[in-house]
Amino acid sequence: MRLAIVGDFTRLKSRSWRYFIRESNRGKTVCFMPTVQGAISALIK
Repeated sequence: MRLAIVGDFTRLKSRSWRYFIRESNRGKTVCFMPTVQGAISALIK
């Protein structure tokens, strides 16, 4: 099962959160995307 989380993550100041998001996006299970369309595209890859 895959999960896409949609939102504006540019406001996150925590280095740990940014690193977590970047590493999650490198994998194939969880992705953080700024738009619904981007999330859909990531999920069907």
